[in-house]
Amino acid sequence: MKRFSFFIFVMGCFCVQTLGKNPLSQQMRVSANAFLQSLSDDQKTVANLPFDSEWRFDWNYTPRERKGLSMKTMTSPQRKAAISLVKLALSNKGIERMEGIIGLEYKCYVK
Repeated sequence: MKRFSFFIFVMGCFCVQTLGKNPLSQQMRVSANAFLQSLSDDQKTVANLPFDSEWRFDWNYTPRERKGLSMKTMTSPQRKAAISLVKLALSNKGIERMEGIIGLEYKCYVK
């Protein structure tokens, strides 16, 4: 989940800064803004890392503390907004994988 939350952050930064003219980039910008607006000020502080941060290169998946906003600290509407943003950036196969990973993490770590 922590890796996923950092991915959401990176996608959010990318989408907010993207000013493309195609409908998908506009949808992503709207979705990223909706996600960011759903966050409290404290959550925004945790979620908004500088783009040049070393943490954006940290993609290995080992259990440990990570920077960024984790899914488990989000409310249900915030998680839905985050997942909606990520779904815009992924293929159908990517969405299946994401949902599978989330499902496995839930089974492994939620008791």
